[in-house]
Amino acid sequence: MKKIFPILLCILLLGALALSISASGSSVAITPSETTLERGDTFTIVANLTNADAIKLGTVALGYDEKVFELTGGTCHVTGANPAVVIPAQKVGTFLLGSETVVSGKIFTFNFKVKDDAVFGSYKFEVTAAIGVSTGNEINTTGATVTVACEHTYGDWTKLDDTKHQRTCSKCKAVETEEHDWSDGAPNPAPSCEKPGKLVSNCLFCTATKSEDLAATGHKWDNACDTECNNNCGTTREASHSFSNTYSSDKEGHWYACANCQEKKDFAPHTPGPAATEQNPQNCTICDFELSPILPHEHEMSTEWYTDSNYHWYRCNKKGCYYVENKVKHSYDNDCDVDCNVCGHIRIAPHKYNEEWKADATGHWCVCVICGVKSEVMPHVPGPEATETEPQLCEECNFRIKMPLSHVHDYGDAWYSDDTQHWQSCAECNEMTTMQPHEWGEPVEKENGEKEYTCTVCGKVVVGEPQQTPPTSAPSAPGTEPGNQEQGQDEQTTNRPWLWAGIAAVVLLIIGIVLLVIEYIRSRKVNMRGRYSK
Repeated sequence: MKKIFPILLCILLLGALALSISASGSSVAITPSETTLERGDTFTIVANLTNADAIKLGTVALGYDEKVFELTGGTCHVTGANPAVVIPAQKVGTFLLGSETVVSGKIFTFNFKVKDDAVFGSYKFEVTAAIGVSTGNEINTTGATVTVACEHTYGDWTKLDDTKHQRTCSKCKAVETEEHDWSDGAPNPAPSCEKPGKLVSNCLFCTATKSEDLAATGHKWDNACDTECNNNCGTTREASHSFSNTYSSDKEGHWYACANCQEKKDFAPHTPGPAATEQNPQNCTICDFELSPILPHEHEMSTEWYTDSNYHWYRCNKKGCYYVENKVKHSYDNDCDVDCNVCGHIRIAPHKYNEEWKADATGHWCVCVICGVKSEVMPHVPGPEATETEPQLCEECNFRIKMPLSHVHDYGDAWYSDDTQHWQSCAECNEMTTMQPHEWGEPVEKENGEKEYTCTVCGKVVVGEPQQTPPTSAPSAPGTEPGNQEQGQDEQTTNRPWLWAGIAAVVLLIIGIVLLVIEYIRSRKVNMRGRYSK
């Protein structure tokens, strides 16, 4: 029975190969588990079916070099197939299904071994496949290539010639060649000061050697002043110093030094120069070595203020020192104060004038809202001439320069007076009548014994003997105070024109002196330290 079963399978295989109707568009491809192998290795080849219709039977046959590879068995992966076998002797795999079934993917796995005496090289595995329902033709297949290679086992390197060495694989007898890899070498014999030597090198992998000539080293000296050869050959010579033309020095003294060995010549102590100051150190007069450093600076502060337009300060008076201290802003009583309360610096008074004109017959001006000082008096700018009905006014301040031509003085009943005279004034234009001496009535004795006189015309009252001689200067016209062209009767009757005129003269004199002083100070030039100089 066991002999009959293989015969039946062969018949089945032959029948499958004779199929006339195949699976349309189907193909089988084989894939090795490894593509590079060595002698004695085992591997598998898998057959994969793609694009197959419903089938009932199939056969896959492999073609390969039987001197190199041996098929040892395999497995069919088609589910439900019976029989489903791999026949190593026939190098095929075959299966049979009970009904038509769609099959795809892995259908067979073939187990192989590389023979121990296989010849190294690359080998092609070919495949033939027949898949169908009852009978049919072969379908498309794709083979594979496997390489049998040697994992070389080389022996020792041996010298090939003076430049190369070689070694041989114990398995495949392959020969590998490389160039020698030389060591750094060692002198043998070593060169001396006057005799040459040899440098011997060995190949690091084989027994090859080579040698190179080494020149004599020659004598070695530390410098031109060294008298004994450093190679310990016993050779000596005369020292040859090279002394510098400039001094070397330290705190002990100065000397000429050899450029090679620092040997000293003509050593001498320093000769001190002038003592150190804040500007210069003390140096040796021969070699310029610094014996004492520059003295630390001590400030010599000024006793007078240095100023600019905003600040005052003290500074060090020593040459080249710009140290300052107590630098603060100027201090003034108010915005119109011109001299600093601390240092006396004088500035131009920044008066803040109001915009309201004050005026009298001489001109018009403004008044500082801070200190009350008058601005420069500007002359009136006459407008159109007076007419019968209109006065002539200043075009800037509107001061009445001339009354209308039809103006009639209205002196009224108000009297103005001083201690010796009385007069009347026009209420509109301030025109004054001729001054007349008082007409004193009989005196009235007061309780303290003093006598009181009353003018019978203007009502002026004086205590004590009245003055009989009129003053030489005319009294101030009423209503001519800056910005005020009218004056009340009570104030007019109590005025003393000669007293106010004297006060006005003194005030004008003081203002004139102040203006002269300010102009004198402004005319002086400011020197580089911020102080005024003539």
